[in-house]
Amino acid sequence: MMLMAQMAAKYICVRMLRGTRHLSSNTARHWVTWIGTIVGVTLVGYLVCSGIPIFSSLASLIGAFFGPIVSLLPVSLMWLRENYHKRSTGGFGTRFQLGWSAMIFVFGSFILVVGTYGAISDIKAAFAAGLTSKPWGCGDNSNSV
Repeated sequence: MMLMAQMAAKYICVRMLRGTRHLSSNTARHWVTWIGTIVGVTLVGYLVCSGIPIFSSLASLIGAFFGPIVSLLPVSLMWLRENYHKRSTGGFGTRFQLGWSAMIFVFGSFILVVGTYGAISDIKAAFAAGLTSKPWGCGDNSNSV
């Protein structure tokens, strides 16, 4: 969580201080801006996480849908596009890499479809069973999904 907060805060801080001497020097304005953006981004993240009753299921859905699209599928497709023409002229190593890349594509597609389906059915089951709580509710949420 803190890594993502730092990335967002750094983006905001650089945008705010771009073109000034405060971006790369140890000034009070630099530190106030940096600490303010860290606190602000962390506060927004906390409010979003605590305000959405099914946040863990929602995070699972987002991860299952965007994870393979961002990390597995493009890498395997880029490798296949760049090296597919070597399939007949390359040696064992090239054919192994071709098979490995194809396997990563199939695996990523499997995660995309099955993970997204599982996360959606988890959210539907939580709503059907009444396991969701109200946003910022003080009730017992130990059994929530």
